[in-house]
Amino acid sequence: EASNLAPSHLLKQWPSEIARFTGGALKTLTIATMADINKYSIKQLEAADVVVCAITVLRNDLYFERLANLAGADKLPSKSSMRHFAQAYGETMAELQQTVAAVTSGDVPAASQRVRDGQQRRAAARRGGGGHMGKSLGNTANRVEAGLKLESMAMAAAPQGKKATYAAEKKAAAKAKAGGSADAMDVSDGEDDVSPPAKAGKTS
Repeated sequence: EASNLAPSHLLKQWPSEIARFTGGALKTLTIATMADINKYSIKQLEAADVVVCAITVLRNDLYFERLANLAGADKLPSKSSMRHFAQAYGETMAELQQTVAAVTSGDVPAASQRVRDGQQRRAAARRGGGGHMGKSLGNTANRVEAGLKLESMAMAAAPQGKKATYAAEKKAAAKAKAGGSADAMDVSDGEDDVSPPAKAGKTS
């Protein structure tokens, strides 16, 4: 059996070319969407001489979800970080080989248990926000998250622009002028009191 990955716009042309050049001697199946994967049984795929599959199918997030489920593996991370995705994908394919080996050896209960274990881990990861990324990075991910929280707290505590700076200067000046009296120190931090003084206009 030969498997061919084709661009979506050539999915009709390639099977017709195969039929034309082989005189219809080869049985060809075409997989254009995820629905087509459900349409064919394993026996039908094994009986085919050529399987033409759209490359977009194997790049689909739904495909990766089903791959992880069948392999009994953790959820694959986002493809935005290809290094972590490639690492997780390799781990998933290794898990898939073990599942396939269990099925082909006749140990279907073991393969089913692997699938159930994977489903439970992915469910736990969804509840806890973990997954392949956290598993791969370990404490590094926790340190990054803690650093982001500290940075957010620092930004929230920092003075916000010229108005906040002017408010602090105004309060300090009032305190110095009144000799530190409590009444003079009662300067509001609100928007109405912190606008810088207007520039004096030109005199005629």
